[in-house]
Amino acid sequence: MRNHLNSSQANSVSRHLALKLGLTALLFAVILALSLNREFYLDAMTSAFLSLALASALIILAMLRRSWFDLLLVVTGALVLAVLDYRVMNFKPIFMAGFSFVGLAALGVLGAHTIWAEGDERKLLLYGFLPAVLFVGSEYMASTLLDITEKLHPKTFDLFLYSFDSSLRVQFSFLMGQFFWTHLWVRFVCLVIYIALPLPLALVYAAQLRQRREAAFAVMLAFLVTGPVGVLFYNMLPAIGPRALFGASYPFHPPAIADVMRMNVVPILRMTSAMAGG
Repeated sequence: MRNHLNSSQANSVSRHLALKLGLTALLFAVILALSLNREFYLDAMTSAFLSLALASALIILAMLRRSWFDLLLVVTGALVLAVLDYRVMNFKPIFMAGFSFVGLAALGVLGAHTIWAEGDERKLLLYGFLPAVLFVGSEYMASTLLDITEKLHPKTFDLFLYSFDSSLRVQFSFLMGQFFWTHLWVRFVCLVIYIALPLPLALVYAAQLRQRREAAFAVMLAFLVTGPVGVLFYNMLPAIGPRALFGASYPFHPPAIADVMRMNVVPILRMTSAMAGG
């Protein structure tokens, strides 16, 4: 009987070990396949938004593990992916892709630790790994959903929005454009904050997960829901913005408010000027 139990336990351990090895191999294979895919490289890894979304995985890993050895693994993995892409696949080097290499390597390290961890540590790492993947997936799908929106709504409501702005007798869109144009440092700071938004989101979530795990789910859900909600509202009121609407006249040559009040306010085709739309 004892030999039978020992044999069953040994088989169970072997199956458990084989499952972990298989999941680890699958994880690394997926990361390698994404990195070596030319279309994914051009569409996603070189994107300023998605590359930083990928890099947010490093923040989650660092907050949950706080290991210099993990950092060394991430740097090594990122260098390996870069060498494969640039030396083997002959992809064109682009600066933002560096963040993607780091992010993919961090996902690999975080995922591997999640697979091999046990008990409460595995649960903690799983709560970090899955949202990291979901954050990237949400960012990746956002551009696709916006492309679909453009096809579903070829016309926009910019003239309605601009007419409302002008009814306030102050052309805020032009004033704000002039402010950003004349204060380059403000424009740069706002651009960095806009592009790098996934990084503080990951930091807030990982810190919440480490300190109050039961409240972290609500934080993750809030972050993930904002994207689809934004796309939903954009479908309800699509617009291209004053820069695309007015072209070279923006932001220093606004139309007279009196002329705007007489303008024919109708939906306009994308990339159509206000005067042509009127």
